[in-house]
Amino acid sequence: MRLGSEAIAVALYGSLLTTNLNGILPNLLTKYSSSIDLIEDWINSVASGNLTAPLTNVATNMHSIMLDDIILSYHNAFNFTLVMLTVISGMISLVCLLFLKRKSSH
Repeated sequence: MRLGSEAIAVALYGSLLTTNLNGILPNLLTKYSSSIDLIEDWINSVASGNLTAPLTNVATNMHSIMLDDIILSYHNAFNFTLVMLTVISGMISLVCLLFLKRKSSH
């Protein structure tokens, strides 16, 4: 059970982070390319943790600006994901407490 729940938690984390990045990054990355396929590749790279992969397809003078944009977007998506996971954990804790109170009162 413990290993299964950890796998589910990691999958949930990855899904939330990727969903958040897919909501934030497309608008941001259109400044650097109009190719939808290239932007999707960049988003997949960033979601997998490779924040510098998109830099290979832009002019050298844009690297620092683009990297700053990507880092800020990743930071925002990561923070939102952590908040969501905290809320979910709190709700699960409350449900567990309710079940424990019921059991101890009988």
